[in-house]
Amino acid sequence: ILNDEKPLLVNDMGNCDLSIHLPPGNPPLRRFLGLPILSSRRMVGLVGLANRSQEYSSSLVDQLDPFLNTCGQMLEVFRTQRLRRMAELAFERLSKRNDLILNAAGEGIFGTDIHGKITFANPAAAKLLGCSVAELIGCDIHPMAHHHLRGGSQLLEEHCAACATLRDGRIHHGRDECFWNLHGEPFPVDYVTTPVLEEDVLAGMVAVFWDIAERKKILEALRQANLDLETRVEKRTHELSQANQMLRKEIADRIYAEEELALRARILDKMIDAIFVHDKDGKLLYVNESAFRMRGFTREKLLEKRFAELERQDGEVSFGERQLELCQRGEIIYESSHVTASESFLPVEVHASLVPTRGKSLVISVVRDITERRKAGQVLREFESFNQEVISNAGEGIMVLGGEEKVVLWNQMMTRFFGFHAHEAMGRWVGDLWPRWRECGLETLCRKARDGDKVVSPDLPWHDSASKLGRWLEVSFSPNCNESGRVV
Repeated sequence: ILNDEKPLLVNDMGNCDLSIHLPPGNPPLRRFLGLPILSSRRMVGLVGLANRSQEYSSSLVDQLDPFLNTCGQMLEVFRTQRLRRMAELAFERLSKRNDLILNAAGEGIFGTDIHGKITFANPAAAKLLGCSVAELIGCDIHPMAHHHLRGGSQLLEEHCAACATLRDGRIHHGRDECFWNLHGEPFPVDYVTTPVLEEDVLAGMVAVFWDIAERKKILEALRQANLDLETRVEKRTHELSQANQMLRKEIADRIYAEEELALRARILDKMIDAIFVHDKDGKLLYVNESAFRMRGFTREKLLEKRFAELERQDGEVSFGERQLELCQRGEIIYESSHVTASESFLPVEVHASLVPTRGKSLVISVVRDITERRKAGQVLREFESFNQEVISNAGEGIMVLGGEEKVVLWNQMMTRFFGFHAHEAMGRWVGDLWPRWRECGLETLCRKARDGDKVVSPDLPWHDSASKLGRWLEVSFSPNCNESGRVV
């Protein structure tokens, strides 16, 4: 029965050549009728009848056919509901995990749809932009936060690098650019925008950004401190050569300068980011406490190395090439991997600045551990991929309607029902895709759902475009609300 998916009728088991194995204590079989249970021409179970006083006949099989069809439909409904619940539970677990990661991230993270409207954001993004997460949802990111340059001149959206991902579907990096909060105050940021694809179709982007004002202040303070120190030392040296009587004062000034340097060194040792000072050849002159502790060295052992020895050397850009770019630009930012004492690799972001001092130039590199940032990005990508897989392979037709009842999501089962592929359906009014949308009363039900009600249509006759058979459809409308409870 399992192999042939056909009824098996035996009225004389003694003359049957089938091999039968019964459990101990089971009465012997004299007659047997086995019937497959089918649903949509697929076997989902079987029923076995045995030892009837009268012989089994094909007419009995025909009489039981409606009952078996009903059993098949019930089994299929049970299976579908069980799979749907499993998918909902998995989706809920991943959603909670994603929320925890987003809420814990120190960088601002938000996602947009293809039109640039924010669909989700974490608390860090809301804090940097001067509002709540609920206020961010639905806002257009460019006119809200990236509308002008730092100097005050207007930035058109077609020239906006932050929105370029929505135009070309590529990853874009922004270095030392300007965002504006809702109070009209600018702040410097670095950011990365990554495209979100749905079935190879660009559907939006995810942006990660962070305020670099404090980092810029520290680097400027270091640069100014070096310039100030150079000026003071030259002045004192000149005074010493002119007048021996100034010796005591010069010594006092030098002691003061050394104490000031020691104080600055202690301040740098308290920083979370690693600080490296080296010459153009990479010889290390100074490292702060975070630099050697994060990599598992002592300060003395780390100062014996060159900066190039700390960077992983299998990248596309060599240390020499980066130093040449630094000499040309004066400041560079790049991502790399640093080798630790245990020979493992630490993903980092390096902000290197060229600082002139006493006739030669030194390099100050602020190095940040970006392990958690990369983990957050990987989780987001895995979450998006899982969502797409669950929705695409669902056993029911699923579509999501945005403003003006235009399609923003269309899975494979909807393609089977209506003959339109996802890329053909996206952005179109649903009535252009669904025949007799208004006549069937679906437009009215859809509007009730937009008012916040969950509604289900009566059974609707339907002609399946794939199997060419007449079928019945039930359509369920559920509102999708944002954090503020507004139906989107």
